Formats: sequence, C-alpha cells, structure tokens
Amino acid sequence: MIQIFSLGKQFQRRPVLAGLDLQVRPGELVVVQGANGAGKTTLIRILSTLTRPTSGDFTVGGISGVSDPELVRCQIGVMLHHPMVYGDLSAAENLRFQAALSGRKDFGAQISGRLVEVGLDPANTRPVRNYSRGMQQRLSIARALLCDPAVLLLDEPFTGLDALNQDRFIDLLVRLRESGKTILATDHDPGRAVRIATRIDYLFQGKICRSFQGDELNPSLLSGRIAEIERGNAVATTGKEPVSP
Repeated sequence: MIQIFSLGKQFQRRPVLAGLDLQVRPGELVVVQGANGAGKTTLIRILSTLTRPTSGDFTVGGISGVSDPELVRCQIGVMLHHPMVYGDLSAAENLRFQAALSGRKDFGAQISGRLVEVGLDPANTRPVRNYSRGMQQRLSIARALLCDPAVLLLDEPFTGLDALNQDRFIDLLVRLRESGKTILATDHDPGRAVRIATRIDYLFQGKICRSFQGDELNPSLLSGRIAEIERGNAVATTGKEPVSP
C-alpha cells in the first residue's frame, strides 16, 4: 500500500533522507526507529504530503504523492508529533470540522464512537485548550481514525499518554493492523515497538540500514542490535570505540 522509491530530502544542502526505499503492505505495522535527527519526522511529513521530497517518489495505493498529493490525502489518516488541535473548539467540534474538511457530512455517530474509543467524552463541551497533553494526544488519535483511512501515518503517537492509555492505544493499533490497515509509525521505545510491530526498520544516515522481524522482535535483542549499529557509526566517524561511562 505504501511504496517509497529512492526518497531524498535536504535542508540547507544537508541530506536528511538519502535514497530511502521502503514498503508497507496492508496488514503490516512498520515502526521506524532511529537516533534523534535521523529523519523520522521528515519521513512522516513527506508521506503526509506536508513536505515535498528533494528527490524520489512514493505511492499510496498506487498513487504518486509527488504528482497527486490531493488523491493521496484521501487515503491517509495522519497523527503528527504535536496534536495540532483547535484549542477554542470542543473535542467533538474538532472532529466535526475535520469531517467537513474531508467533504463528509455523515459523521455524527463516527465522531462519538471515535471519542469513546480513545477514552474521551463526546458530550464534553470544554474547549480542548484546557485539555491535558495526553487528552489532546488522544483527540489527535481519534481525528486520524475518523474517516476510517486505509493508511495510518503516526509520528511518536504515544507522547503524553499515561500507562493506561498507552495500553489502550496499543490494543487499538493491534486491532487495526489485524483488520488489514497499512500503518507506518515512529516510536523511540523498543519495548513498546515490539508489542505493535510486524517489522521494525532502523533509519540511519538517511536510509533504512536494518530491518527486524519475527524472532528479532525482542526488546533486549533489538536494543543490542541497535547498539551495534550506533557503535559501528562511532568507530567509522572517530576511528575509536566509544568509552562506556
């Protein structure tokens, strides 16, 4: 469902993504990990059609995100690192506005259902600027799911969620994956990632340098493999093994 071909992005001539190739099929939930600044958020923003790549292309459902971004937007639900909610509106009004932007007017039941699904009260008329960070994050989850998109793009979706709501969202993501959704997410926590992912891809120097799946989706094993990648980078850069504190 998602195909990425030699995707590149530069900021002020500094490459962030450098010929990245990636595929996510229906029923797969791929988590992209990498060090801070590796380009994970840039990747999600490009796939969300919010940022244009410097080179390469990607398709969603066979439609080019470079040539036909508006058609791609019809297929995706997006959750960015920051909730980006409208603070003067209630939770239900936020979702109603989102439905109107998508050209749909028949979302009354879906709005209530999505809010309940993420643990928010549809009858609460309080402006969401008064919500906690975690509540705004849950509203952002509901908004991404509102139109029942075939593809979900999630950038650090667990930010601000307490343990109870993290577990609630993990269960929801697993159900969505099992229902055949195509999901690409970023998450810095290996222990959490292995609970939801069918595959974990490690982003390094602008490309996916290693993929983990099957028996490799084990927190301790995964952490060890990632440490090897980062240690190898330190040796290549400095010529010396990093010194443990």
